[in-house]
Amino acid sequence: KSLRNTVTDVFSKEQNFVIFSSLFDTANGLVLKIKSYENKKTSEIKETQELLNDVPIKNKTFSLDALHCQKETIRIIIESNNHYLIPVKKNQRNLYNSLEKVMEETPAKTVDVQQDNSHGRKITRQVSVWDNNQKLPEKIIDKFQEIKNIIKVKRSGIRGKKQYEEIVYYISSKLETATEVAKKIRNHWGIENKLHWVKDVVMEEDKSLIKNKEAAINISVIKSIGINFFRLLKFESITEGRTWLGANLSGFLP
Repeated sequence: KSLRNTVTDVFSKEQNFVIFSSLFDTANGLVLKIKSYENKKTSEIKETQELLNDVPIKNKTFSLDALHCQKETIRIIIESNNHYLIPVKKNQRNLYNSLEKVMEETPAKTVDVQQDNSHGRKITRQVSVWDNNQKLPEKIIDKFQEIKNIIKVKRSGIRGKKQYEEIVYYISSKLETATEVAKKIRNHWGIENKLHWVKDVVMEEDKSLIKNKEAAINISVIKSIGINFFRLLKFESITEGRTWLGANLSGFLP
């Protein structure tokens, strides 16, 4: 997540701003670990790999964006005794084509189909899962460790008044059913809805006028701590939590 208020040299190639990478628990809505950096000084891939190092949890599944379908990122996750669930872009031709070949030649082991008729859309989500079972070429298996599940997600229907269709492939290091995988893929977007949106809209981070990078970073970290505070008090809505705190603040004072 970028901090809009820290942008400098807006209209030049030297544009710079602060970015946060967060390790987010989608089940409980908690920020477990956070790292800030500047886009001109490093990369999201490198900083995410550093964030994943020395993670104090085991046997969990990390869901990441397709940018992080990287050999080194996967190695770090596996060596930390955790699992990964990552989409694959078409520009990773060897991996993408190898997944497609398995899907064409063998039937899916499990399939999950769900309908979404909310917010003016009618979307069918079909998640199909194949076991790897060493069907992938050896060079792919060597590069991307522990691929256990091959996943195809097809979303189709109507958004607004327009026809819509999207197909995305994923790889995962954990053997699971299509229903289990579908839940994890939906939960992946929890970081947008439960963290980024809350900070930008509810806590008005997008409207911040603080330009000093260190100050902006500190305030953003405090907001993440605040979100954790309300979530630990079991508030699903941060707005409700803030209202409750305002009405009960005297109880927290000596």
